[in-house]
Amino acid sequence: MVFWELSVLLPHVSLELLFVGDTLPPDLDGQQFLLQRDEEQGVSVRSGLAARSKGGRRELQLGFSARPYHLLQAPKPDLVIGFNSGFALKETWLSSLPRLQALRVPAYFTECSEYSCAVDEAAVSMATGGSASPAHMNPFRSPFRQAGIDNAMPWYANAFLFHLIYKVTANHHRQTPAPPSPPLPADGHPEPARSRRKEKRQMRMGGRRRK
Repeated sequence: MVFWELSVLLPHVSLELLFVGDTLPPDLDGQQFLLQRDEEQGVSVRSGLAARSKGGRRELQLGFSARPYHLLQAPKPDLVIGFNSGFALKETWLSSLPRLQALRVPAYFTECSEYSCAVDEAAVSMATGGSASPAHMNPFRSPFRQAGIDNAMPWYANAFLFHLIYKVTANHHRQTPAPPSPPLPADGHPEPARSRRKEKRQMRMGGRRRK
């Protein structure tokens, strides 16, 4: 399983992967599993979640929700990843993208071509007012070319990678601190501007006399 690489790269992190989407088998909806792997017993699967075990075992906690993301009832994730997302191909994204905008969670997506990335960016702009980062070639893309649906452009599964750029809201504007007010005299009343100009003039005249 490819996700075992995460437990190798991050051995001291407890990982929980939640797979979301209405293309999942309905009988997996709400199911949770704990995958454990060690050198002696190999891979074992337990139903439900459990506390992280001690020792040399590598673990992955898996959950499944066979529904669109905006209908998901779960804590805020640390990271969202979508594979071959196709924002313009499913109307549910018009509701799921605003949910991500509200959570402001880091979200990365793959697409099969640069053209699809451009279409996805337009869908993000329409759904949330935000945008998407420039698309970059995914180093882990599939090497096998796929036939295009309505054109002869080269398509590869997970070929390009981009992330969401959320619209800046009023709550996320940085407030610039106001400059400090000048100190008041001892009597607590602001000094008249005419008096201040007179003192500056006397100081300049005194400096000239010393020369």
